[in-house]
Amino acid sequence: MQRSGPAGVPELHAAAARNDKKAVKQLIARGSSVHATCGRAGYTPLMYAAALGKVAALNQLLLHGASTSALPEGATRSTVLHLAATGGHTAAVQALLAGGASVGAVDIYGCTALHCAATKGHTAAVQALLAAGASVDAETSDGFTALHAAAAGGHTVAVQALLAGGASVGAEASCGRTALHEAAADGHTAAIQALLAAGASVDAVVASSGRTALHEAAAGGHTVAVKALLAAGASVDVVCRSRYTALHVAATRGHTAAVKALLAAGASAGAVDSNGDTALFLAAVVGHTAAVHALLAGGASVDAVCRLGFTALLAAATHGHTAAVHALLAGGASMDAVSSNGDTALQAAAAKGHTAAVQALLAAGASVDAVDSNGVTALQAAAAKGHTAAVKALLAGGASGDAVEGRGLTALQAAAAKGHTAAVQALLAAGASVDAEASCGRTALHAAAVAGHTAAVQALLAAGASADALGGCGFTALQSAATNGHTAAVQALLEGGASADAEASKGQTALHCAAIGGHTATVQALLAGGASVDAVSGRVGPALHWAAAKGRTAAVQALLAGGASVDAVDSGGQTALLAAAAEGHTAAVQALLVGGASVGAVDGYGFTALHAAAVKGHTAAVQALLAAGASVDAEASIGWTALHAAALGGHAAAVRALLAAGARASAVLKAERLAAAAGHVDVVAAFEHRRKHCAACGAGLAGAQEALRPGEGQASS
Repeated sequence: MQRSGPAGVPELHAAAARNDKKAVKQLIARGSSVHATCGRAGYTPLMYAAALGKVAALNQLLLHGASTSALPEGATRSTVLHLAATGGHTAAVQALLAGGASVGAVDIYGCTALHCAATKGHTAAVQALLAAGASVDAETSDGFTALHAAAAGGHTVAVQALLAGGASVGAEASCGRTALHEAAADGHTAAIQALLAAGASVDAVVASSGRTALHEAAAGGHTVAVKALLAAGASVDVVCRSRYTALHVAATRGHTAAVKALLAAGASAGAVDSNGDTALFLAAVVGHTAAVHALLAGGASVDAVCRLGFTALLAAATHGHTAAVHALLAGGASMDAVSSNGDTALQAAAAKGHTAAVQALLAAGASVDAVDSNGVTALQAAAAKGHTAAVKALLAGGASGDAVEGRGLTALQAAAAKGHTAAVQALLAAGASVDAEASCGRTALHAAAVAGHTAAVQALLAAGASADALGGCGFTALQSAATNGHTAAVQALLEGGASADAEASKGQTALHCAAIGGHTATVQALLAGGASVDAVSGRVGPALHWAAAKGRTAAVQALLAGGASVDAVDSGGQTALLAAAAEGHTAAVQALLVGGASVGAVDGYGFTALHAAAVKGHTAAVQALLAAGASVDAEASIGWTALHAAALGGHAAAVRALLAAGARASAVLKAERLAAAAGHVDVVAAFEHRRKHCAACGAGLAGAQEALRPGEGQASS
């Protein structure tokens, strides 16, 4: 029977918690079970007493048979002895041991009660457990002993008690760490000294990382611990697996006092890790200026070359650590040292937009127009990334606004190509040539237009850029923008005075470019801007032809709505309908027919749109043209009908569509012969099927065969 108090806690548990020995005895006598559990953790009354160190109640419970081996239902599965040891309740520990508790019982992590007491630094409990026979070197599931636990917590007296109890000072956890590593990692100097006094190896290394206790102390910036280890003979330049010395570790983390202590002990300031980096480089990369000062004062080579050919100054500049840049410059760093890519510190800072670092380098005399291996200056690097403040700083420092890099690009072109309008404006305000050409002949306006950077386009036009200049590809800026469907840029160029009908080197206008790409909104903008809808030049036909040939149906409709002549012909005499049909663009064919295209119009060879569709087997287009009234028996100059063309090409579906439309018998016979001669079995089968169908209807083809005069339909193939 289990009675609960006002708070819902069973009365026996409550009595145990308040150490009421008399109440415990009475409740048990009235039937309360010593094995009853409470709460989600499933604690027994004995667990309550053990966790709280209530010895009188605990003894009474033990007297009445409470189990010392019962486990709670919580995650750790700690025994009553674990609970008492964790709380440092030594008398409770002793009572439980006297009551039969197993001194070596473990929880789910493999921890014994000794681990629990050591972790919390409960020395008296540690001693009581050892006196009861606890294994001093018992390991958790990760291989940690109680000595590791006490050392990690800096519990020096507990460390000493464990050592006095025979703990192995050099025991390694599964990861290879000793108690000395644990103490050093958290800077527990007294524990370090106790372990060293007991014979701990000062240079023991962790197998997985190769780190010593000195590495651990340096990583945490524990200067006193560093000094204690050095005083005990720790090797100052021992390297871990990544070839970091303790100095590298301290410098990387900006632990200046530890850096100074290591240098004072003779650490090599020039030692390099597996990447070839010095401690100075690592401090500079992360901007630990005080550590940089300390390393320079300790003899570090200011211009030592590290990874990718970087010096410490290049590293600091790249990451924008201006104070470190100042420190390195004061230490004599070469401003013109270059990385393996040919970058100077100024270029590195400019490319990342670190304006303060740029200004510091310029103030120290850095060459403002130095170029990297690609011929790029700091100004071009900053402009290409849109770092306007850095651009202004470089211009103020005398950078040449019109210097060209290896491809002939100026900073203005670089900024315009990426749409960095503020940088464009800064360069223009400083006098950059607005129409300077790159090696390919492209200006900044072309660069902005081709990428659709409208604001940059407007800024360049406002500065007087030539709107109709031809670039190296033979296009104007308007044509470049139209080709890529950048409608807003097109409108800006038109408003800025660009000629809507200017021709590219091959004769096409911006309208042609937009139509080919199917950029309908751009087509509409050009038409609204006055572009000639039927413009032609040389072999370049109207825009409608180009849109139709590419199947750009929406553009076709826009051009027709804009007044395009639906039956205009190109230099080959072909209409837009023929162009669309030849490529099988059925939707465009239908749009043109709706727009009034002549279904029977012929090109220079007498081919109709039906011929053009049939010869390539575009069945859907064939059907659309037939539905619109195309003559199934119209002949080209060579005497062929669309059926001949489809049959010779082996397009069975198109043949069937033409037969269904009533192609005349004489054409049918010739077409069948052409198909047979070309080996198009499926086409011949289509004719055979038609013949059988006609025979079944009583029509036959005999009369037609007789009507075929010698030479009829004998156009050469």
